[in-house]
Amino acid sequence: MASKQLIIAPALLTWLIMGMLPAQNSPVSSSPAQPATSAPAPALIVTSVILRTADGNKPSNDSDYGLGQSIRLKVANLSDWINAGNSPWNLTLFLNERPMKGLRPISVDQEQGYLNFPLERTDDNIPAWESLNERERNWQWGEVSRRLRASVGMDTGVAVPSKASFVIVFLPRTWFIFIVAAVIFTLGALLLLGRRTALLRTSATGPYSLARTQMAVWSWLTINAYLYLFALNHDPAVEIPVSVLGLLGISASTYVAAAMVDRATPGQPPETSLGFWRDIAGGSNISLHRLQMIGWTALLGIAFIIEVLTKLSIPDFNPTLLGLMGISAGTYVGFKVPENQSAKPEAPPVKTSSTAAGT
Repeated sequence: MASKQLIIAPALLTWLIMGMLPAQNSPVSSSPAQPATSAPAPALIVTSVILRTADGNKPSNDSDYGLGQSIRLKVANLSDWINAGNSPWNLTLFLNERPMKGLRPISVDQEQGYLNFPLERTDDNIPAWESLNERERNWQWGEVSRRLRASVGMDTGVAVPSKASFVIVFLPRTWFIFIVAAVIFTLGALLLLGRRTALLRTSATGPYSLARTQMAVWSWLTINAYLYLFALNHDPAVEIPVSVLGLLGISASTYVAAAMVDRATPGQPPETSLGFWRDIAGGSNISLHRLQMIGWTALLGIAFIIEVLTKLSIPDFNPTLLGLMGISAGTYVGFKVPENQSAKPEAPPVKTSSTAAGT
């Protein structure tokens, strides 16, 4: 029994010592193990741009490049960037370092490194388009066009480096000629009818009416602005601000109110025209309230034209300007009553005859 204990004790001691020693094939590391990290995504670089129409065909000439078509960007390292876990559908088109919000890729070619973006105006990117047209020259000889730098990036980020640029034609030469001809034709027709008919007069041969002239001016400006913007955007849904409708309403209401005042003061002698400018300014006696109405109409009309040509949108006048126009129109209508009263001929004195009865 004692001999067995002498044999088991050294064996147990040896087993304990061997278990405490590290294995030869598993060396102890002096530092904790570092987790494996993925390689950073390669940087995107836009190298070139190829314009394509909506059906993917290359346009036949430069005049075909415009809104409603698509732009194809060649992007270096696009495949590696996508394989690193990034989504190309989160990218946004940048034009001249401005993010065109809402313009996401419509197709992605990972192997060739192509991203296709639409060229269109949306509610989100209208300010960016207006900034491009306001701060940079867009009128060329016989067309409205612009050279733009194209790139990609995130909405909240910056554009990636780009070597790509292209020319976008907002208004081709054919449409440009058509718009100019339409503006000249409608203006000529308005002047001719205003001279030969009662379109702008109180009667066929009477003096020119300031209220009718104001209504004709705003109608002509709005119609031609709509036609111009429709040709630019190829979209009939041209946004007409509520303030412009207010101006049209003010001019129409002024005309109706002035006509009612004229009817309320019958017995006026037939008037003759003294010329367009003298008639709308007050005839033989130039009126300050008429000059005020003419001045505000002219100033807002000039601002309207500049806004349409530079920002490619119909301006939205603030309520203060509408209030000024309304005050001018109300003052004009209010002063028509004394104007009409002063224009009445004085009644001839009544002759009385007296007979001396019984003399």
